[in-house]
Amino acid sequence: MTAMDNLLNAAWNYLDNPEASAEVAESLDNIDQDTLDKTSESFVRVYEKLLSKVGGDVGSTYYDSGIRAYQNESYEDAIADLTKAYSYDNTNGDALYNLGNAYRKSGDVIKAIDTYQQVIEQFPDTEMATRSQQYINELNVD
Repeated sequence: MTAMDNLLNAAWNYLDNPEASAEVAESLDNIDQDTLDKTSESFVRVYEKLLSKVGGDVGSTYYDSGIRAYQNESYEDAIADLTKAYSYDNTNGDALYNLGNAYRKSGDVIKAIDTYQQVIEQFPDTEMATRSQQYINELNVD
């Protein structure tokens, strides 16, 4: 499918059933940032509007599955789902923080530090930011 087909499919699913968050998200997932950078302003506006309509629900679903994967020590699955959770809801600091934890546990120190730094920048003066700085300090010592 082309990007336009994916967007039209997402719009159709939403118009047909506004509660069909998973189906809308599945179509939107097939549209990458490179495509968004090369498309029209109208395309981007429709994409962002649909994303805002389903993002919270879909983000929550990905967050829950990411946390389950993390707890089961399936860090690659946790990384994939927590990344999606945060991309759908960038107000979810827990998703970003736990993404950093999953990178750390998987041994990807660079991505862990980068992610923890994002937590500090985007959610300052929180317990997550404090813990993120502590992990950065520990990872930089090793």
